[in-house]
Amino acid sequence: MDRMLGNQYFMAGNYKKAMPSLESASKKYPEDLSVARKLIISYIANYNLPAAIEKLKVFTKKFSNLVFIDSLVDEGCPAAELLEDWKKNPPKLENQADYFIALGILDLFCGNHNSCLFFEKAKEISPDLESVNELLNQLK
Repeated sequence: MDRMLGNQYFMAGNYKKAMPSLESASKKYPEDLSVARKLIISYIANYNLPAAIEKLKVFTKKFSNLVFIDSLVDEGCPAAELLEDWKKNPPKLENQADYFIALGILDLFCGNHNSCLFFEKAKEISPDLESVNELLNQLK
């Protein structure tokens, strides 16, 4: 039931309401990549970048990069719309590195293969960000 409710909110663009249901579904179905993708996008849409990064790291460690990334790309996914919107109208995040990390994660879900470029830009801004270094190592 949590998966269905979370998916309904997610598809309606109500990411804040989707998060509790998707979090619950993620605990019940930890191998469900679709739930993880939707939860990560919902975290980003609500500016909860630490949670998005943590969830992404869990899945990139658990699955081979190719299987993981190929399964994340979804034609009906709002990540592409969020990505374009954020490029045009950057949200107010804690710092510019967070902005590029968020763009990198969204790009990953779009299958554009530019996510490493965004992560590298974040690394230039904040070279000591361990999370960026981990993501780059897992994606290369």
